[in-house]
Amino acid sequence: MASLNRRTYGGEGSDKLTAESAACSEVYCLEADADSTDPPTALDVRETVQYFLGDTAFESFDGQIQRTLPLAHPIYPNMVADSVNVVPVGGDKFSWEVTDPDETLEAPPPKTYVLWEAYEFTVNYSPVPYALIRDENIQRTEGQWTDTDGTPKSYFYWTEWWRYTDQEVKSRDEIIKAKYGKMKYRSASGNVNAPYTSLAMMPLPNDSLFVTWYRVPYRYVKSTNSYLRRFRYRVNQFTWEGYNPGELLFKGYTPRRFAPPLAGADPAWESTSIASTEKLCDIVLEFIVTRRTGTDLPAMTNPPYSNVNGNWILAGHNLMPYFRDRKFYYVSCEPKAPDSSKEFPHWTSFPVELLFTDPDVPQPSSFL
Repeated sequence: MASLNRRTYGGEGSDKLTAESAACSEVYCLEADADSTDPPTALDVRETVQYFLGDTAFESFDGQIQRTLPLAHPIYPNMVADSVNVVPVGGDKFSWEVTDPDETLEAPPPKTYVLWEAYEFTVNYSPVPYALIRDENIQRTEGQWTDTDGTPKSYFYWTEWWRYTDQEVKSRDEIIKAKYGKMKYRSASGNVNAPYTSLAMMPLPNDSLFVTWYRVPYRYVKSTNSYLRRFRYRVNQFTWEGYNPGELLFKGYTPRRFAPPLAGADPAWESTSIASTEKLCDIVLEFIVTRRTGTDLPAMTNPPYSNVNGNWILAGHNLMPYFRDRKFYYVSCEPKAPDSSKEFPHWTSFPVELLFTDPDVPQPSSFL
């Protein structure tokens, strides 16, 4: 492979930083030199682009996403390469090569192309809103969760939310109203005793949590095994990111698909000459967060889990307001007496961690 050298004459790049933004660039040259006398090839050019921008694999491996991180800026390590401009270095030295000598490509390119003696890469850097962590530092964890029928099931997950995710919290204006008894104006003298005809109001201590997960294989959404599609409208069974069981209600997801800049061959076809059409996406996961405190809760084992079914969380979104004292109580459907197992809470629960694990990698058999 040709050598990649930092350009130090006539193209040193530039840095621009303000109090709220930053953008930097550096210039490199892919060329033959004393270390490598070979001129650049087309493959060298593609691999150099990938070297700067990093990569995300589409394939199923062991449950985590295989990532190659982008290159960080040598002076400002919080900035990483986000785009690359490639320009051939002009001159009299170039060569002609046959583009597709075996004629295997489905979409034929021009029969020949020009390879120059050198290529100039202007690498642009900017800050990213998420942590960059290598694959080997993402942890695989095994555990047990309780399914909706009360059966304990083994599962594993990867801590992918440690990287490539950003959290945003927004307030929710949720005020419930109810007609409870009669309301009227009160005064110390008792002279004002007129009825107050408006409904009683009670605010809910709720917020919206948006978790943006970047550069995810779109397969995590479209797969028939997708955890994102399977576990909508459930609450968290375990503490996650500081939120106690029941405090997070997974409302749904919004993906933004895009094609990666460089795509390999599609393994679904017998021919290896058809480019992959697999997409990456940025996914916004939406949760409703609540901070309710329960009053006079029913019997529990290892609170806040019901002693009837460990999937039922007697906390968070399964607590409902009671207008008489403005407190929150656990509610469920009316059981068929005397069988309390026929109860059912507003929201069943699931392990939020599964949302960040490859849905196409088999879980333990007991998970099904």
